[in-house]
Amino acid sequence: MPQTPLLRRLAGPYRGLPPSVYIQVVCSFINNVGGISKLFLPLYLRENYQLPYNQIGLLMAFYGAGMLAGSLKGGSLTDTRSAC
Repeated sequence: MPQTPLLRRLAGPYRGLPPSVYIQVVCSFINNVGGISKLFLPLYLRENYQLPYNQIGLLMAFYGAGMLAGSLKGGSLTDTRSAC
């Protein structure tokens, strides 16, 4: 039995999908890379801007609060302005 390259074997079942699926996968990958980068934001702020730890903690807390508030508001807007 001939050996097939790993990438070709893994990509085989996904051939022939509509282009919109590939676009969604690429966009999801970019979004996840952005999500991972915020894990390194405190290190960046400390190393490059020499911010004290308490300010970095406050900035990250405000970021988390903003994400929570935005998610709640976005959910309520979606519920009230549904397309259906």
